[in-house]
Amino acid sequence: MAARFPFTLFPGLTALLLFSACAAWAQPPLVLSKAVNTYTLTGHLGVFQDMNGTARINTVTLPEFDSRFNTLDRRAFQPSDPLISTWFKFTLDFSKLPRRVKKDQYMIRFSWPFIHMIELYIQSENGQWQRKRSGIMYTDKHPYGPEKFIAMDLGMPPGSQATYYVRMVAGDRMPTTVEICSKGAVFTQARWKSLLEGIFYGILIAMTFYNLMMWFSLRQQAFIWYVLSMILLGVYFSGFNGLTYQFAPALMGPWFYPPRLLLFLSLSGVTMILFARSFLYTRTIAPLADKLLLVCMGLWILGALLIFTARLETTLIYSTLLGLLFSFVMAYTSLVCWLRGFKPALMVLVAVMFSSVGGVVFSLTMSGLLPYTATGFYGLQIGTAIEMVLFSLALAQGVRMLKKEKEQFRSGQEKYMTLSMEDPLTGLYNQRWLFDTLKKRVDHAQRSSDLLSVAMVDVDHFKHFNDTYGHPAGDRALKTVARILESCLRKDDAACRYGGEEFTLVLTGVDADGAFEVAERVRTTLEQTPLKIGKRTSVTITASIGVAVHEKGESPENLIKRADEALYTAKTKGRNQTLIAS
Repeated sequence: MAARFPFTLFPGLTALLLFSACAAWAQPPLVLSKAVNTYTLTGHLGVFQDMNGTARINTVTLPEFDSRFNTLDRRAFQPSDPLISTWFKFTLDFSKLPRRVKKDQYMIRFSWPFIHMIELYIQSENGQWQRKRSGIMYTDKHPYGPEKFIAMDLGMPPGSQATYYVRMVAGDRMPTTVEICSKGAVFTQARWKSLLEGIFYGILIAMTFYNLMMWFSLRQQAFIWYVLSMILLGVYFSGFNGLTYQFAPALMGPWFYPPRLLLFLSLSGVTMILFARSFLYTRTIAPLADKLLLVCMGLWILGALLIFTARLETTLIYSTLLGLLFSFVMAYTSLVCWLRGFKPALMVLVAVMFSSVGGVVFSLTMSGLLPYTATGFYGLQIGTAIEMVLFSLALAQGVRMLKKEKEQFRSGQEKYMTLSMEDPLTGLYNQRWLFDTLKKRVDHAQRSSDLLSVAMVDVDHFKHFNDTYGHPAGDRALKTVARILESCLRKDDAACRYGGEEFTLVLTGVDADGAFEVAERVRTTLEQTPLKIGKRTSVTITASIGVAVHEKGESPENLIKRADEALYTAKTKGRNQTLIAS
């Protein structure tokens, strides 16, 4: 027969074993001290998830219920089922606090501001449990939230130790930290969070107005898509941080509750893709990347529809995975565009890297895979703030680049126009310039009655010169004639090559005598400037000139025709002379 252990003979040993078992189940008390203002309850917080929903304060406080509380070994608690009740139990030890420090100066703080319902149970001196409520169901019950976090007074415990119970219905699967803070620390945290959020929204508003003004100025689609993306992100973060609760409670409804806020995030993804396609010119620079962006845009639209049809957990997983894919595609797109010569794409690449890292840290924190920290919780906002600044700088760089390209195009266009108006051999204006300019000057002369004259100059015996000395010498002769024409003209006059060995002078503000004087100066200077051919040969070049003075109502074509007829008469009369048209 098996021997039985004589528990009845060793009552002291039995009590010791039972006490050890309870100690293993119970969580050690958190000892408060004046030197520390914020405590994490990791290792001190017991957690019981009431799957049946039958637990009440009078049952969870029974000694035999202690074994059901499991110690939280992580900084943040994430509910497995958002609709069930979760009970917390913790004990605070006030014995180490100086007497002058009041025990009612401490609060329990929950970092996630959108918890559906929280009930805090505090035991009074007569042993009764007093209940305090907070959460979205009771938004007017706590003065420190829900815009930042949820904080509740722990009251004045009657002894040196006090055990507290909390019943929570999360409403979602978002992780939350549970901390014990002094009231001063709570207000300090609220101020810091307000400051950081103020910086974020300040950047958001400033970049939105800056890019909106750029759009009004330049009317480029990239700016308006980016402005819409920032506005949608602002709406998302306002609801996520609880600012909508704080400043516009009348707007609160299903659209601004965290699950539905993903709609604004999805629409922001769509507008960001439209911005990238417009700003990076992906359709021409990176066609493959452009197709990938279109695929992502379709997936964002599908994500927006899932918000209304799928479970919250499915939507969160889908949005997280899509955010990672979208970051990769944006990084790939900007890298390809940068490698293919679009310099502002480098700034976009750096911006995407910052927002991607922030988004990944935020997603891992919210999923509970990373320990909860303020940096992780605000990772997406930090990355987005940096991204907004860098995107705006990229847009500004793109504008400068576009302006430079326009200036280069305008300069090239002016150079082309100049070349199209110049004779390549002599550097004088050509016949196209003559007719364009002469028409304007004739119109001006008609309106103002100013004097205008035209002289046609033809080099004598040029064909014989070319046949005798060759075409290179002929080209030199024409260049010599061009230099002499320019040297003999006044500032407002112009010379052009009409064609072959013929030149035209446009003389403003001179009558027949003045025009004849200029023409004669050209003819005599040309005659007195022999052209050297080789080392020993010099050839005298002469020219015949016909001059015509513009008459009222005369067309440019007829004015040139009369000057040409005078030139022909000068040639028939022996060449090397100037004649005025009748």
